[in-house]
Amino acid sequence: MEIINCNFCGSLTYDLLGTFRDLSFDNFGEFPYVRCRTCGLIYLHVRPTQEEIQQYYPPEYLPYRKAIQDERYPWMRKARRRNINTYCRIVQESTNLKKGRVLDIGCSTGIFLDAMRNQGWDTKGVETSENAVQYARQRFNLDVFHGQLNDLQSEPGYFDAITMWNVVEHLYQPLETFVETFHLLKPGGVLLLVFPSWESTDRRLFGTCWVGFDAPRHLFVFTQPVITKMLSSVGYEIIQLMLAPNNYFAFIASLERWLRIHVKSTFLRNGILKLINLPGMRYLGQPFISWADRSGKGATTLVIARKDHNELTRKE
Repeated sequence: MEIINCNFCGSLTYDLLGTFRDLSFDNFGEFPYVRCRTCGLIYLHVRPTQEEIQQYYPPEYLPYRKAIQDERYPWMRKARRRNINTYCRIVQESTNLKKGRVLDIGCSTGIFLDAMRNQGWDTKGVETSENAVQYARQRFNLDVFHGQLNDLQSEPGYFDAITMWNVVEHLYQPLETFVETFHLLKPGGVLLLVFPSWESTDRRLFGTCWVGFDAPRHLFVFTQPVITKMLSSVGYEIIQLMLAPNNYFAFIASLERWLRIHVKSTFLRNGILKLINLPGMRYLGQPFISWADRSGKGATTLVIARKDHNELTRKE
């Protein structure tokens, strides 16, 4: 384990939000989330080192998903394809390009990159999971780098878009990653982030079972004001800050964690989980999801930021 200070302002002072255990895989240990008293960044004050963290990402970790066309159920294939196409469209609209170069950081098994390539884009991925990298390479024949972004050999100003879909909360040095992405983007290029929304109704509803508190994989929890300040400090112009699409799956992830804690009967818990994942069941929960979205309190936030300067503006 390692103890860290605030990644944004470097402050040593913080308030303890609480200690959290791994609710996804029942790993032992508790991890303290704290809020920086100076800038408000929320982070794990004590966390696994980068060498230790991979043990908390087993092969059954949900984001390591198989190809859409390999899904068993047609309704699931349809839902996943619609979800991916939505994100592809967001990239194209934010860059105002039908074709370009995109880098996906934390690309997992390559589902998004495969969809972007099918629409004519030049794609590259970065992923730390060896199994996910091998799947992306073998199943889709994608160009995916195994390792950290700072080890990627790429010329400055190369990409039109860089994406991080539910990844920024996993990064060990998010501010430094923003600096690196700024260098890699062309002038006018865009950085797109999706992450669990601190402002969401889900957090208030599920409390410590909220999926945003996915200790120790989620090293940071971002509020909208803090993520905006971090990106602006690097030189990004915030183009749009909005609710991310398809918040149903984030809601279900929090619900599943809540059931694991509060429903002790394995038989009953598994029965409920099967029920809520039946085809068509998502439409029963759609009124709540729609209400949360309309009120600005949806489960995840999408930030689109543009590089509009040639030099970094962050003060060293």
